Amino acid sequence: VCGVMLIGPEVIRILASKEYAEAIYCIPPVAASIFFTYLYTLFINVEFYFEKTTYSMIVSVLGAILNVFLNYILIPKFGYIAAGYTTLVCYILFAVGHGCLCVSLKKMANIAQPLFSIHKIIVLSIVLLTYTVVINILYSYPTIRILTIIIAIVGAIFNYKKIMEITMKIIKK
Repeated sequence: VCGVMLIGPEVIRILASKEYAEAIYCIPPVAASIFFTYLYTLFINVEFYFEKTTYSMIVSVLGAILNVFLNYILIPKFGYIAAGYTTLVCYILFAVGHGCLCVSLKKMANIAQPLFSIHKIIVLSIVLLTYTVVINILYSYPTIRILTIIIAIVGAIFNYKKIMEITMKIIKK
């Protein structure tokens, strides 16, 4: 997700015409939304396991209604870029809503061990949202952004083995 945000302007230059150059500012919030989509699907799996899909439906329907409402209000005022941010806000709310349901289902089932590390999820979410803001700012400074890309690539090359170990650990879980 972070890599896609970083190369957003290049993606738009390759896939779209010059009229859509401003669309680069939609990429960070929409890309961040993908992370929150992943989060809420983790929580939904727990809801399905406990067969509490009614709660899942309620949270999802409320989120969808909020998305339509926010788009209706904000797109006329701020243009299509607002749709990226309304999407992000709604997916954050989906994740929070489904996360709360997941925690309450865990308590109802009297499960002592944590299903997910809520602390890590919150920290990772804050880091991602901060990164989203920083990337939006970096779009105005292409040299710094390109240097960041180069540093990230070099860092990945030098830490390839460690990255693969972590990746394999995650896959095996």
